[in-house]
This record gives sequence, C-alpha cells and structure tokens, in this order.
Amino acid sequence: MAEDKKSFVLYTDLLKVVDHLPDEIAGKLFKIILKYVNDVEVDIEDLLLKIAFEPIRLQLQRNLAKWDVIKEKRSLAGKKSAEIKKQNATKSTHVESVEQTATKSTVNVNDNVSVNVNVNGNVINKERENKRFSPPSLLEVQTFIVEKKYGVNATSFWNFYESKNWMVGKNKMKDWKKAVGGWESREKDNSKNKIQNGQQNSNPTKTAYEFSVDRVIETYSSDTE
Repeated sequence: MAEDKKSFVLYTDLLKVVDHLPDEIAGKLFKIILKYVNDVEVDIEDLLLKIAFEPIRLQLQRNLAKWDVIKEKRSLAGKKSAEIKKQNATKSTHVESVEQTATKSTVNVNDNVSVNVNVNGNVINKERENKRFSPPSLLEVQTFIVEKKYGVNATSFWNFYESKNWMVGKNKMKDWKKAVGGWESREKDNSKNKIQNGQQNSNPTKTAYEFSVDRVIETYSSDTE
C-alpha cells in the first residue's frame, strides 16, 4: 500500500463471503486484510482463508491503482495551482510596477509639460512683445506728425530708428508714436536753447507736408543766420 494512504475501502458485498465463514476464520481474515494494507507480510496456509482473501486482495490493488491515479492528478493540480498563483503574483507585481512607473511618468510628463508651458509661455510672451510693436512706414510717421502738427522731420526720425532696427538703447521700441512725441519735445528744447544762446535769430524750423494719392512730399523751410 502507499505510504501516505491512511485508509482503504471494503465493499459491503464482502459480507456475502464473510458471512459464510466461521467467526474464528472471519477474524483471521480481517487481521490479514489489516496487515496487507499496512504492508506487513502475510503467510496464509489455510486454503479457505486464501480463497476468501484473494478477491479482497485484488480489489484492494485496484483501489490502490485508482488512488495512485488520483494522487497524481492532485499533484499535477497542486503544481498547476501553485504555478498560477506564482504567475498571478508576478502579474500583480508587474502591474504594480507598471502603475508606479506610469505614476512617475505622469509626474515627469506633468513636470515637463509645466516646464514646456513656462518656456513656451515665455517664448509666446516674447513673440507677443515683438508682435506688439510693428515698425511704422515712413508714410505712417508722416501722417501721424501732420495729425499732431509736430515740427518733426519725419524722414530724419524714420531713418534714424530704421538704422537702429527700432531699438531704444538695448530694448526694442514699444511705441513709435511716443518716440515721435519725445523727438518733438527734444526739437523744441533744442530750438529754445539755440534762441537763448543767440545761435538762431529767426523762428524755429517749421515743417510742412503735402499729401497726394501716390506719394507724400515732405518740404522743409529754414532761415539762415
């Protein structure tokens, strides 16, 4: 019998055999059965016992063969179950690792997005700042000067800042109309200073403009000392 098998099966129809045996022989038969299933060597001399025990022995062997098959199936099932648990544990660990990696990636992506947004935002702001100022044409400068009745020489103003790429010092000009106003104020101050210093005996320089459909003619008149 198998070492780890702790029980055996006796079928109820065995009663038909045992019931015909004397009690003493039936008791010996039961002892022989117990010794056999416990792998204890038995030596049966009594012919009646041999005849009674032989079908029982064959039945016990068949049951043992079935037990071996069941045991093997249980062993395979146990191994398969253990393998499935191991795979599930590996998958679970992998999923957790992926989730953690995904979470870290999300954080990194968000960080990158934040940085990119900031960087791109700065770029956009700079672009907006650059787009905010659009260098005027000479005609625009002339038209503005006439509207404001300034005495500024439009061509001198436009050429001056055009040569500097419309920079004021190290910074891009933000408002050319204010720059024209500043130029006008400086022109007036210079004229006053010349008058006060006796460098100019006549009226300050005046500028007149005549506009046509095709072009703008700028004329200047000045008095000489």
